[in-house]
Amino acid sequence: MKRQRKLRFRGSAVLLIVGCFLGLLFVQQMFMNTTEAQQKTKKFNSVTDQLKGSTKAPADFQELEKGKKAPAETEKRKPPTMKALMEKVSKQSGGKKKVAAAKAGKPDKKILKGSTKAPADLQELEKGKKAPAKTEQRKPPTMKALMDKVSKQPGGKEKIKRATKKGKTSGMGSEMTGILLSGLSELNPFKLKVAHAASSLYLYPNYPYKKLSDTFYGWLYIHGALRGRFYTSSYYVKLWPSHSSTWGYDVRKPYVYLTVRVPYSGWYMINFETYYGAKATLKTRQSGSYPTVGTYDTRYTSGSYKDHPALLNLAAGTHYFVWILDQGYPYIFRVSVKKV
Repeated sequence: MKRQRKLRFRGSAVLLIVGCFLGLLFVQQMFMNTTEAQQKTKKFNSVTDQLKGSTKAPADFQELEKGKKAPAETEKRKPPTMKALMEKVSKQSGGKKKVAAAKAGKPDKKILKGSTKAPADLQELEKGKKAPAKTEQRKPPTMKALMDKVSKQPGGKEKIKRATKKGKTSGMGSEMTGILLSGLSELNPFKLKVAHAASSLYLYPNYPYKKLSDTFYGWLYIHGALRGRFYTSSYYVKLWPSHSSTWGYDVRKPYVYLTVRVPYSGWYMINFETYYGAKATLKTRQSGSYPTVGTYDTRYTSGSYKDHPALLNLAAGTHYFVWILDQGYPYIFRVSVKKV
């Protein structure tokens, strides 16, 4: 009897030791798996972190939006009369003498002589290439073409894999939740209308605001644009980095501000189209900072039209981007925002 008890005790002890050992191995393995998963997640999130929307515009955006709007077509004035202009000139320094001499038809001793040579900065302007004709406008690039360009960017292939993964629903919880929601959505007869209606937003320099719905719209601000002979067009605006000690202006890096409100969380393709190449940087506002989300150099690539795409995982809401020209003299043609 005692011997049986001893055997039972020894057996229980052995089982307990073996159980503790196996439990220790299990816990260790779980810890290693969790650590590896965290490392993989951390590495992966450096590419796929979702950009959060913002409820407050950056300070410079707020300053821009404080400015007064351009007058409406109905507010356009008629040309002022010569009499009205003469009255204004008469209030300037030496203006009364000028007005009196002009009315009497007397020549002024201080006559302004003409010039046979244009100023150096104007000569430089006129060396530039002209804006393309309207007949040269391109069709919007296909999503496939933009995806091909994104695939050549750092981390681009991983982004494309995540953006095009079947059943993936960004910003809606786990992947399994996304798959379940995707499956349930198949039962919705209005799915196609809801998901794909008005999924592409196109903005032009001279048509800088577009509203597709109450939750999907955007607009542009352009700083450092050159207008005038050769450069003015219905759709294009030339970015012109320049400075002058004579006139006191300094525009080293022209830029394009893009404000866009997206209706759904998920992947979006944002593309800045130019005529002629550029070296540029794309930044976005995130919690007071401006992380870089895209870098480009299309100056030495073939073709006149250039694409500068960014595939981004955006949360539903308002986002602020700035496309900064680092080098080059391109025309900004079109900015597009498309749901992938």
